Amino acid sequence: MRTTRLRVASTLSMPSEVPAPSLTLGRPFRKGGSASSRSVCSDGDAVRATDSDALGSRLAACRAGYLTPDVYAELLATEAPVPSLSIRRPPLISIGTYLRSCETDSLVQHFIDTGTIGQTDSFDGRALSSTSKVQIISLGAGSDTRFWRMGCVPKVARYIELDFPETTALKAACIQRHAPLHEALTDVHISEHVFESSKYVLVGADIGSLATRHEWETRVGRFLDASLPTLILCECVLAYMDVSVADEMLRTCFSTLGQVSLLSYDMCVSGDREDRPHDHIAHDTEPTRFGKVMLQNLSARKLILPGARQCTTPAAYKERFEQLARSERAYSSCSAAHTLRDAWHNLDRRERARVSMLEHLDEIEELEMLLGHYCMAWIDRIIVQ
Repeated sequence: MRTTRLRVASTLSMPSEVPAPSLTLGRPFRKGGSASSRSVCSDGDAVRATDSDALGSRLAACRAGYLTPDVYAELLATEAPVPSLSIRRPPLISIGTYLRSCETDSLVQHFIDTGTIGQTDSFDGRALSSTSKVQIISLGAGSDTRFWRMGCVPKVARYIELDFPETTALKAACIQRHAPLHEALTDVHISEHVFESSKYVLVGADIGSLATRHEWETRVGRFLDASLPTLILCECVLAYMDVSVADEMLRTCFSTLGQVSLLSYDMCVSGDREDRPHDHIAHDTEPTRFGKVMLQNLSARKLILPGARQCTTPAAYKERFEQLARSERAYSSCSAAHTLRDAWHNLDRRERARVSMLEHLDEIEELEMLLGHYCMAWIDRIIVQ
C-alpha cells in the first residue's frame, strides 16, 4: 500500500508545465465568485484552462474506447486554447471520466423521463408524468457537449449553459463555425454575452454574481418557465466556489422554482467516510492523505478550491443540499450521494471487465483510492401547493 500511495502522490504532484495530465477526474473548472474573489482564491486563467484539460480527458476516453465517439467534442477541441488535447491519459483517469460520464448521463436521462433524479413512480404522492416538459440549467458548462449528444429531445423545453464570458465567447464562435453544432439550433439571436436559440441558450456570466434575485432573473430566469421541473447541473463547479457564495446563488435559484432538482459531481477530499459524525455540514472533516495531495497539486496550479476544503464528504454534500432545499412553504424532498467507487462496484461485471481490459488496468488500489474521492450528489425538491 505504501508504494501505491507514493506513486499516486508523484503523479499528483507533477507541475503543470509537464506535458501529462494531473491525476484528477473531470473538469476542475468553475469557481464562481466576484472578480475580486477570483483573484484572491484562484488564478482566473488557470481556472479556465482546466476546461481544456477536461475536454482532453473526454476525447482520450472516447478514442480509447471507454466512451462512444463524441464528434461534437472533436469540433470544440479545434478552438481549445492549449495544446494538451492530444495527450493520452492513464487508464485510471479514463475510467474515472467514463464513470462520471455514465453516471451523469443516466441521472440526467432519468430527470428528462420523470422530472426528478431519484423518484420512480411518484413524488409526494403525485404520479410522475412521462410527457411533461422539463428544463436544464448547466452551471459552468465549459466545453460540455451534452445538449448535442442528447439529440432532439422534445421533452426538453430549454437547455441553458452558463460560464465565464471568455469561455462562452469561444464556444459561441465554435457553434457558428461548425455546421453539426449550429444546424441543431433554430431561431438564433445573439446579443452581449447571450447566444439564444429556441431551445438552447448560452449565457456568459460569473456564476457567483447571480446570488440576488434581480441578477438571477435578469441573466437566467427570463429564459425559464418556473412551472416546469428544472434540473440544475453542476459538474466540478461547487469545489471552486466558497460554500457561502455558492449556496446563496443556489438558494436564489431554488426560490424561483416550484419543482427543482440539483445534481452535482465533485471531489470529496475526505473520501467516503460515512462513519464520521456530521453535526452540520462537517466543514471540519480532515482530508485524507490522498485528499491533501490532490489539494496541494491543484494549489500548485493556482487553483485553491475553497468549496472542496469546506464540503469534504458525500454525506456533507447530501446534508448541504437538504439545507438548501428548505423553504418557508410546505415542501417535500429526497436526496442521496455516492462515490465513483460505488459506481465502479455496481457496474455490470462484464462491462467492468471490458473497461479494465481496454488498456490493461493493473493499478487497482490507485483506482479505488481515486474513485473514493469523487462523488455524485443530488436532491429533488417540490413545493407542495
